[in-house]
Amino acid sequence: MTAEDRLSDIVTRILCKQSSIIRTAIRGKRIIVSTETSDSVLNITLYCQSSLIASLLKTSCDFKKFETILTAQTGYKVCQISMKQSFSLCNSPVSFMNQKKESLIDSSFDLNLKTFDTFLELQENRFALKVCSSIFDNCPVEKILLFGPSGNGKSHLCQSIVAEAKKRNIKSCYFHATNFVSLFVHSVYKNELQKLRKEILDSDIFILDDAQELAGKEKTQKELVFLLNTLEEKNAVVVFAANENIMLCQSLSTSLIEKLRGFLPCEIKQPSVDSKIKFLEWKLKGRVSKSDIKTIASYIENGIRQLETFVKNVEICINFVPSKILSSDDIYRLLKRFVKLEDETNNVNIPKLVEALASIYGIDPSLILSPTKNRKASKAKSILIVILKDHFKFTFKNIAGLLKFKDHSAPVKIYSRVKKSFLSLDLDSEIKKCIDIYSTHYQRKTLAS
Repeated sequence: MTAEDRLSDIVTRILCKQSSIIRTAIRGKRIIVSTETSDSVLNITLYCQSSLIASLLKTSCDFKKFETILTAQTGYKVCQISMKQSFSLCNSPVSFMNQKKESLIDSSFDLNLKTFDTFLELQENRFALKVCSSIFDNCPVEKILLFGPSGNGKSHLCQSIVAEAKKRNIKSCYFHATNFVSLFVHSVYKNELQKLRKEILDSDIFILDDAQELAGKEKTQKELVFLLNTLEEKNAVVVFAANENIMLCQSLSTSLIEKLRGFLPCEIKQPSVDSKIKFLEWKLKGRVSKSDIKTIASYIENGIRQLETFVKNVEICINFVPSKILSSDDIYRLLKRFVKLEDETNNVNIPKLVEALASIYGIDPSLILSPTKNRKASKAKSILIVILKDHFKFTFKNIAGLLKFKDHSAPVKIYSRVKKSFLSLDLDSEIKKCIDIYSTHYQRKTLAS
């Protein structure tokens, strides 16, 4: 790669980071970025496939801001970013086919591929990580199905495989299912299906992300079965990722399901509180206290992706704090952006809820709210914390105030300990019984009065 090609590639990456419109248009081969340098001056031209794309860029993109960022990151003074309309992109100064020889495949690539080095091994993803990384160590497994809730690292693993393959000069092919369907339809319409097949079948690793999106696409599924048969003959590695176990998906064709039964299923589960704490400690590296990390982990329930976004918010806020460490109040304010935190506790009759618990354990209600070491009272207090948190959506801060703890860290520890013991102590039935007594007896009295 020449120095000019390298510079063009850097400029393309920066523009894609700054604008989702430019990123989408480049992936769809509707824009080409051309660069020209003279002394220390850099001129950038965006060749647009249509006037519609050009007008969209003019109204949506702040090119003055882009020029400032490009000047800072490339070392060149960006003179201007101009746009030209080119009805045939192949007639522009930089031929897209020359710039990207594997055009059909690379159009599906994320320009910022993640790697195995940036993937944190947790209990919930350990097996999937080991299997995916062993592809390059003469692993006998050649067909892998990654599945699990969205936002927990499936796409990260897929991109890591592509990045590792590039390092080793192994030809890989990575598609999102929606892109694959669009490309298949386009190649049939343009009579280029053989070209698409050749580019896929020449690869040693074929990856299809978000495979659940194939549901209902019968012709695409039929083509995919043909490709899988051929890839299997040449011992190529095939990796599918989906939000569910698509081996059990009724909306896929019988022939495709039969092929999927030969895949090794690797489930990536929603992370536990302990795994979230480990992830946050790895990312925040001492910039947030341990008690606050436990609070964050207990509140954010949607997986690693949301934790990543929260970490980015923390990193931004830390820049505005002189001590470079956020307080518990700062964390609480940030959490309000991500989860619904209930500050109002007036709708719950705490004394009546305590009475319901006391009737189950046969103890005096005053013992539950006192600092006694009575075994039944301590258990009832632990159950009360779980009910307030899970059923009535109280914050740990509110719970600490109601039960007269010094801070929220004590109820966090009790809550985590109780949740771990749910199955062994059969606490679920006791919680349901308490809520039933409270809701049917005490709330009915309140309504009647």
